[in-house]
Amino acid sequence: GANFQSRAYIDYYFGVAASEATPAIPQYTPPSGGWSTLVRLEYLKPVSQHFAIKGSAAVKIFSPELAASPLLEESSVYSLFIGGVYYF
Repeated sequence: GANFQSRAYIDYYFGVAASEATPAIPQYTPPSGGWSTLVRLEYLKPVSQHFAIKGSAAVKIFSPELAASPLLEESSVYSLFIGGVYYF
């Protein structure tokens, strides 16, 4: 899927105000809103009537407006989840 974030959202989470800037983290004001793309695969395997094993893997890719933030080291984020689900 794809998500659009407004400039206000990007400025709040990815922007760096002049008062917060340091030599290692320069000021950054996003030029506009931006997109992020998410691809996720999920798997659910029932083990019994009340329990299942769940797994997922995802990658989130930030648009150039987001990736330009000095708060980010990478332009994408990878995640992996393995867990259990209990049904009441």
